[in-house]
Amino acid sequence: CDTAEKYGVTLLMTPVSEFVSDLMKDSETVARMLREVDKPNLKVCLNGSIVGYVGETLDDYFEKFGDKIKLVQLSDAVEDCDQMAWGEGDLDLDAQLASLKKYNYEGPVTMQLLMEEYAEDPHAAHEASLNYMKAHM
Repeated sequence: CDTAEKYGVTLLMTPVSEFVSDLMKDSETVARMLREVDKPNLKVCLNGSIVGYVGETLDDYFEKFGDKIKLVQLSDAVEDCDQMAWGEGDLDLDAQLASLKKYNYEGPVTMQLLMEEYAEDPHAAHEASLNYMKAHM
């Protein structure tokens, strides 16, 4: 953070599934990391599939972190798999979009699809997911 600050760079951290790491898997561990690092240029990337995976909501994150959220990643998920194309999992896109509106979030929103199965035809997976998202916007 100190080096990044010298260059005017803000760093974002995001929770990840337990399959990747147990360092930051939910809002409590993200809050702990923010407290321990205690640097003004460390902010939060809200990963919607991980949030849903651990049983939290975007509302939980917005209430806890507010304007520290500088990026939102939206993708679908099921219990043992995250970052899926929308429509392939169990998450409620409408509820997530409502949270963004409720908290007047105007920052960037991305879609991160990491399923190995998408490697065969990544364009089709992204197109289907974008079309699903557009139908809900």
